[in-house]
Amino acid sequence: MPVKIISGGFVVGEDNKGITGFNNLVLKGDLIIEVSKDIAHLLRKYPSGSIIDAEGKVIMPAFFNAHYHPEGVIARNFESALPISQWRSDVHHKYEMVLNSQDENFYEKMYRTAFCGSVQNGVGGLAFGLIGNEAGVRGMYSALKGVGLVAAAFASNDQQAGILKKIVERDFKRGCSLPFQKDMTLFGLSAVARTVTEGTEWISAHVDETPEDVSSTSTSFGKGMIYLMQKSNLLGPRTILVGLENSSFQQLKLAASNGSKAVIIPIRHNLQSFKRVKDAFVKYAVGSDWKSPGLFNQMKALLSFDVSPSEALAACTKNGADIFNLSSRIGAIEPGMSATLTFINSRKFSTRFFGKGNNDDILRIIIEDFDDSDVTDLMINGEFVYKDRKILFYDIEELIKDRNQLTEKAFEAFNEPKAIEPAEEYKHGAVPPVLREDSSDSIESEKSLQKSGNIKKTFGDEDI
Repeated sequence: MPVKIISGGFVVGEDNKGITGFNNLVLKGDLIIEVSKDIAHLLRKYPSGSIIDAEGKVIMPAFFNAHYHPEGVIARNFESALPISQWRSDVHHKYEMVLNSQDENFYEKMYRTAFCGSVQNGVGGLAFGLIGNEAGVRGMYSALKGVGLVAAAFASNDQQAGILKKIVERDFKRGCSLPFQKDMTLFGLSAVARTVTEGTEWISAHVDETPEDVSSTSTSFGKGMIYLMQKSNLLGPRTILVGLENSSFQQLKLAASNGSKAVIIPIRHNLQSFKRVKDAFVKYAVGSDWKSPGLFNQMKALLSFDVSPSEALAACTKNGADIFNLSSRIGAIEPGMSATLTFINSRKFSTRFFGKGNNDDILRIIIEDFDDSDVTDLMINGEFVYKDRKILFYDIEELIKDRNQLTEKAFEAFNEPKAIEPAEEYKHGAVPPVLREDSSDSIESEKSLQKSGNIKKTFGDEDI
């Protein structure tokens, strides 16, 4: 099996592993087999090894986005301006019109565009919800195999669950996503759960996403989604609760005591809501929900909550992988781990930190000064899928064409003016810039972060 040596890069690892600093990584197949500062020694030891020059790059574990909606790529900015309650009552039926297709090719194009956007943002692993019918699942799977992401997919109906059961791959996990509706009853939730959970590995549910949701749930059944899930025997080690911005500490402790896992979207939280989650769960993972799959702004938000840089990085890498039992495939840089790596242009990296300071000093600079657009390369399982800002396995012009067609369908369904950017506006041969947009779900949160200087506003900014 051929050996590759990644040399000249500044590697970011865990505090106690001695990885952080100028290091060389030796790969054999899809695994990292050695880390050494002595390139001469490695060249003698592996004389036939091919060299991958990473000079001028920061090398990090690839990001793992623990909650993402690929279909957001065709809805553009509609959903970000609306509370979830209004989204469900006023918009969702139109959105279903866009996605009510029997054409597997339609879904493959949509998922392929979204997955390539993840790659562009340095995201090597995704947990995402499914949309559509059996054609939607087949289209997703075709796109996923083409891109090669480490993935976990969640079905939301019995058709999706049925086809998911037939999909078996090393880097693919299956789960179900429970609907959260203001008129949901204990009986209804239990019935849905029985239909879609059989044969799946995980249960995922959005919980108390907005104040409007909290109000509607208190009217309908008193104590919200966590209470309903407990009564339906759906809390436990294979349950993943998403959001949690408005959940009470008592409800969070109830979920944590049953072994449930937490995934948050940090830019939607404030300091108080984040502390409730952290105090209840201790360990949590991070997702981006409907907007860009990139996680740099989510890490910046965590720093604004006085989280250590090491904890912020772990929440966006290995914690999500741990939840889905994928931690041997993605989330860390060390011998024995899969070579699933994000490479970042180090031009912003202050030279005074190269080889100096502790791990958190270095990580803080990276998180505060870098953003998703600084990602130059992504390697998954030892092979580059994104190199020098170019997707290697799909034609960029075709991706742009597919995305424009999909977005046009969305605008038609929503009766909105069309806003399709011409291909020449895309820079660096990148996939559509909507995938670079950062979530604006929490306007006040973003405003406070902008004032503190910890976040770069890129929502709607086409310059990537």
